[in-house]
Amino acid sequence: MIKRNVIKKRNCVTCRSARTKLYLKGEKCYTNCVIDKNTKTLGLVPSKEFGKLMQNKHNILTIYGITSTALKTLMIKYIYSKKYEHLFSVLEMRLDSLVFRAGIAKSMQHARQLVNHEKISVMSGKSDVFPSLLLNINQTFAFRGEDCLFTNKNCDWIEFDAATKEFKLIALPTANNYLFDNQLIKDYYKKH
Repeated sequence: MIKRNVIKKRNCVTCRSARTKLYLKGEKCYTNCVIDKNTKTLGLVPSKEFGKLMQNKHNILTIYGITSTALKTLMIKYIYSKKYEHLFSVLEMRLDSLVFRAGIAKSMQHARQLVNHEKISVMSGKSDVFPSLLLNINQTFAFRGEDCLFTNKNCDWIEFDAATKEFKLIALPTANNYLFDNQLIKDYYKKH
């Protein structure tokens, strides 16, 4: 029980050290966030270009719960091959991100858990469903359970069909405000 409280506090500390909302705790980030309450920010301010780059990379790894190796693979496979323009689009087309954005899960970690416990089914006939599965446009997925949130978190690229209770990816994910700089990450992985 003590360990659980430490993990909850750690998420808020992570947001404060990143100096921005990373939305790690689900609904609490929208209603009762520490960043909104405190005008004082904690954490180091990255002053040099490399510090800003590492801050951006850390934000991506923390928000989406992926490793450096997985991020590098995504960059090589999808960004450098010019299949997609923005890293945000690729990360948001992952099944765990779509489950979270559709409102089925409370947080990104909860979305990964739902996918791993086979509570999400993809309607394309794929037997292997895993959190990092990239869905294509017009592909559908559904929740295989009784209780669900079903609150859309302001994303225009997911459509909900109430009759069949299925979600459909209808467009390429876009965002007005990124939590990271796309060009900095591209430059970093070109060098390394």
